Amino acid sequence: MDYLADMDIQHVLRCIITRIHYDRDDHLHLLCFRIPTTDNDDTIKRLEKMIVAEKLLLNYRIKRVFDNISIEWKSDYFHCSTDAYT
Repeated sequence: MDYLADMDIQHVLRCIITRIHYDRDDHLHLLCFRIPTTDNDDTIKRLEKMIVAEKLLLNYRIKRVFDNISIEWKSDYFHCSTDAYT
């Protein structure tokens, strides 16, 4: 069941970011997902892998605070950082 939830998050993130690129909308720079699971670190790793492999974002940061995973980005240059908080 957790695997399906992670896949949905990846799909939603991919669709939103692709749409932002397509529309050339530079107003949205932060997304936050509430994911009440115990494997949020694995979820972050999967999201990072997808973002890098598909070249979806430039200069982004993924952060976890409790059950929330936020993804924030700018479009200056490629840089990836992850901050995991419990």
